[in-house]
Amino acid sequence: MGFIEKVFLKITQMTGLLFAIIILIMAGMLGYNNISITDEKSDIPVIQFADYQKIARNQEDKIAKNLGKNQQFEQEFNAHIDDIVIALSNLSDQVVDKIT
Repeated sequence: MGFIEKVFLKITQMTGLLFAIIILIMAGMLGYNNISITDEKSDIPVIQFADYQKIARNQEDKIAKNLGKNQQFEQEFNAHIDDIVIALSNLSDQVVDKIT
């Protein structure tokens, strides 16, 4: 290979290396600017403890109301089940297989 080709390849190699270094530096700077935190405040809303207590208290009240409704439902449901059992027990053995 001649002298001119070697010099041309060295110049091309150095130019490519310089270009790659410049691109890496620019990418690092842009990435750092995008990642760096400029404001200490976050967008997440802050929940005060008193607000949390109100929410918890409201949920407890709703749960207590739902439990009362649930107990009433269970009583009505059990009454219906008892009626069904009594009605089935009054049927003859030919209509219903009675398991003892």
